[in-house]
Amino acid sequence: MTDENTLDSTSLWKALETTDPAATKSFSRPGGFKGTAIEPMWRIKRLTEELGPCGFGWGFEVKDDRIVGERSPIHVIRIRFWYDWNGQRCEFDSYGCTPVLVKRRDGMIPNEDFAKMSLTDAIVTASTKLGQCADVYEGRFDPGAPLSDKYGSAPQPQQAPRRNGAPTVNTAAPPQEGMAHGAGGDEQTCPKCGDQGRTMRFWEPGSRSPDLECATGCTEEYKGRTNPLKWWSVSKGSKKPTPQKAAFDAQAPQGHGTSQDEDIPF
Repeated sequence: MTDENTLDSTSLWKALETTDPAATKSFSRPGGFKGTAIEPMWRIKRLTEELGPCGFGWGFEVKDDRIVGERSPIHVIRIRFWYDWNGQRCEFDSYGCTPVLVKRRDGMIPNEDFAKMSLTDAIVTASTKLGQCADVYEGRFDPGAPLSDKYGSAPQPQQAPRRNGAPTVNTAAPPQEGMAHGAGGDEQTCPKCGDQGRTMRFWEPGSRSPDLECATGCTEEYKGRTNPLKWWSVSKGSKKPTPQKAAFDAQAPQGHGTSQDEDIPF
């Protein structure tokens, strides 16, 4: 037998099978299903550490992608995944899919990231065939065993919730000292960590929702879901509006003044 034939066929599997708990996040779905989500970027980093940079030691080629279905369209992609191992090029096909439409309160809207999400799904599916994160899929994963030092600096778990696989990004300006956010009330600091809050995502003058959320990632549980910690900047029962709140009220649409709403504090 040659040296090539005596190589351990599971050596790559063993190198990739252990998952760093710092790169995981637990999730649940309706019906009681619970699982462990793994950061895609951490997966790609581990492939790079074992095989080399993408495009050099491993990579992929999109062979086909299409949208199937009409009422609930699904984007399906097929890639040819390849990698170099012990001087040999190995390759196989892998599939990924993502819903084209996502459900919102006002109905179904297009998912603008469906193509990227399908490609990521195909790459992740291919990596599992090499043994990556096998401990999770085999039920051997231990979230209490920190392995960050072994793999280097692993990404920290996302504190903010995610929507359709992408972080919910707050587009408001970063909080600044001495600058009032939201409706401009006195309660500007997070009740949990004490840091300056920032204007709530999608909040507008006249909105019935809280106007501030924690800028450093504090969260709260609501109906089984994790959301950014949010609050009203103006205390309930406050009679004296701040200059900032007065300016916001002036921009609010007629007939939607916040003074008429009984379920919010201002």
